[in-house]
Amino acid sequence: ILMGGMHDFFSGVLSLRHGGESLPGLTGRYLGDGARRAMSLFTVALLVLVGAVFLSQPAEMIAARIDAPALAGAAFGNFSWLLLGVLGAILLYYVLATLLPIDRIIGRLYPVFGVVLLVMALGILTVLLLHPARYAIPELTSLHNFHGDAARFPIMPTLFTTIACGAISGFHATQSPLMARCLGSERQARPVFYGAMISESIIALIWAAVAMAFWNGVGGLNAAIAEYGGQAAVMVDAIARDTLGEVLAGFVIFGVVACAITS
Repeated sequence: ILMGGMHDFFSGVLSLRHGGESLPGLTGRYLGDGARRAMSLFTVALLVLVGAVFLSQPAEMIAARIDAPALAGAAFGNFSWLLLGVLGAILLYYVLATLLPIDRIIGRLYPVFGVVLLVMALGILTVLLLHPARYAIPELTSLHNFHGDAARFPIMPTLFTTIACGAISGFHATQSPLMARCLGSERQARPVFYGAMISESIIALIWAAVAMAFWNGVGGLNAAIAEYGGQAAVMVDAIARDTLGEVLAGFVIFGVVACAITS
């Protein structure tokens, strides 16, 4: 986590001191034109993969909601239909936020999404602390790899690429210039680049804890991941609805999914 904070701070300040230059541009400046081309190709490939994941997660959640048995009866409720509409709007937001300048949509809406994400994460943490008997957080006392297919997924580097924005994944370096272009002073660099990384890490730890507590340990979580086919957004939906109820679950999903594209 601390390495991730330093990584984001370094890449952000480097961009800030070069007029908000992008990661490929910075790479070319210090390592040559060949390195710039390679980094450009890598960055495009990375962002395409990330964008595909961010689009697929709400889509999978919508599909799961539609296929839910409750849909056939009145129990599905008007709120669930409203939630489906919101998730559809998030899909549209992903596309527009990618195509339009940052100050057109992301800069205006992200503060709202960020507050929802933080408040709902704290709500989940409150449930964990108030109901330790029902949601017991297991203690991890070693670096043993509990993954169901440990040989194919070693802890290093799988840990970082799985937690993504909550650990030193490297993805943030492609986004730092966006933030650098929004800062008015270098004094803002530490709370924005380093502080935001620490905040995201805390949120990641909360969700990791509740996932293990909800499914009774790492073994149960592995079984749940296999059952849900690795659909993380659907699992977030299941956790939120059980811990916070149907209405608040809508806000949890809204914050988690909507913030993904701009985190």
